[in-house]
Amino acid sequence: MDLPRAIANRSDARKAVVDSIADIVKVIREGERFLVCSQSRPGGDAVGSILAMGMLLEKMEKRADLVSADRAGLRTGANLLA
Repeated sequence: MDLPRAIANRSDARKAVVDSIADIVKVIREGERFLVCSQSRPGGDAVGSILAMGMLLEKMEKRADLVSADRAGLRTGANLLA
């Protein structure tokens, strides 16, 4: 692939991402109630993401229900002091 085409493709991809983010922001601004959920057996990153989104929605004065299919917890063998 030549350089000008690669640059054009990257620019198109960047524009698509920006457009997608703008669409997400619009939905959040216009919505009132949200369901925020994670995958089964959520790890710390999933739990943190759910909580962060819940806090963001609360700051925006939106109602958010935070749901996980399973209890969040440490995986077997996890060492918090490592």
